Formats: sequence, C-alpha cells, structure tokens
Amino acid sequence: MYYLFFLLIIILIILLLISLCVYLIIFQKKFYRWYCIHFFNFDKYLNDFEKDYINFCINISFLEILRILYFNDQLSNKLSFFTYSHSIENKNINSGRLSYGSTILDKYLYQKAKPILKLRNIKLPLLLNNNLKFYGLGWDFGKETFRIYLRFYNFNLLSKKYQKLSYQQYNLLNTGLIAWTYNKNNKLIETKIYRYPKDILSEEGSHNMVVLSSDMRKYVRQYDINHKDKIWKKRINNSGKNIIKIYEKDGYYVDTIAYHNKNRYTLYFPKLS
Repeated sequence: MYYLFFLLIIILIILLLISLCVYLIIFQKKFYRWYCIHFFNFDKYLNDFEKDYINFCINISFLEILRILYFNDQLSNKLSFFTYSHSIENKNINSGRLSYGSTILDKYLYQKAKPILKLRNIKLPLLLNNNLKFYGLGWDFGKETFRIYLRFYNFNLLSKKYQKLSYQQYNLLNTGLIAWTYNKNNKLIETKIYRYPKDILSEEGSHNMVVLSSDMRKYVRQYDINHKDKIWKKRINNSGKNIIKIYEKDGYYVDTIAYHNKNRYTLYFPKLS
C-alpha cells in the first residue's frame, strides 16, 4: 500500500516537472511571436544561424529549472537566460533589443553561437576555461550592435584590465558577467561587467540590484522590480508607462529596470515568477 502511494507521488512529481518544462518552452515561443507583433519583428533582421541559436536556447530552457539545485552558486538563480527590452530616452524608444543564453549547457550553446561569430568575423575576447563560461548573445537592432556574454566564477582570476573596470563601492559577489558590444562593422566599442552586491541592496519597489560597469560610461544600477508595487511607474515618463500597459493587458510584467533618470532608462521583460 505504501509502495503504491509513493509510486503515485513520484509519478505526479514527474508529470508536474514535464508540464512545467513544456510550459516554459511554449511560453517563450508564444512571447517571441507576441513581441514581434506588438513591438519589433526580429524575424526580419535575424539570420538563419541566429534564429537557430535562439530556437536552441528556447528548446533547452526547461533545464534552467535545475538552477535551484545549485546551492553553492550565489548568481545562477539571479540571472535571466532571456530578455526583451526597450531603451527609452525621452520620447525615443528602441525596442529592437533581444538577448538569449543559458546557465546550464554553456558548451553546447557556444557550439550554436560559433557560426554567428564566424559570420561576423568575431573571436571571443577571452579564452573559455574553468573560470570563464559562455553565457549568451544579444542584439540591439536599433543601434545596430551585437553582444557577447561570458560568465566568470572568480573575479580575482580575471586580468587587471577587467578588475579595474569593475565598480568597487559595494561589497560585490565574486562571480558575474562580462559583455562585449560590437558595432555594425563588428568592431568592439564597449566592454561591461555585471556584478551583484553580496548584501541585498535595493530601492523601494525592487528586491535586488546589479551593478553594471563600463569602459565607455558611468556605472548603472539595474533593479529587479516588484511589478505589483507601482512606485517605479511614478519614476518613469509616459513612454515607459504606455509600454508597461501593453504588456500588462496581455498578462506580462516588467522584470528589471536599468535606471538613469525619469526620461532615460531601459525596461526588461518578461517576469517569469
């Protein structure tokens, strides 16, 4: 009797996990189409290699569930493995922004990224090793730029060049991301480092913060937003408020904001939890 009961529980757990995996894949495919209809049609700009890469990221995204098992990893559960974003300056809105990656299958993901990098004649700025893993790619079609993301696990093993780049005011985690941005001619134009504070530092209406340091501009604080708290809507102009309304109408919510001031910020979507 007990054997059958435990067997039933195991079967239910397996079915629940399968349902969750299927939901995550369907959600992303549906959201991609929704975004192309409402804001920016990526299909017109992505090449076949890039579409294949994104589809691969979507199809393996269910593995991100395994991040909860990384008990000793302080960063994996904070990272987004895909984002769609809107960069806003006054009334100017750039919605042609997309990033996809993975915290799980970095080696397989890099193999999918190789044809994209080869076509652009771009080599990874740093060699992959035990401290540096491939994390993802990003596109900004509004600015005609392209990004590569690597994850580092020990900040102290990075060269002095990158250590000096990182913002040092906060007590930051030893792990983070490095991003390189290339222009339409595939020339490197910016290097950035993303690091989370060890302590939870946030402003009202948010529950986490990441510090973005760049070799081309001042550091930027990026906040994970509590979308039910309306305080951030009061801190942005009507351009951003109207964008959020479109999302909320269809049940999607803002996840993160990189904030400069009321008329200059970037909104990242969607929130998964």
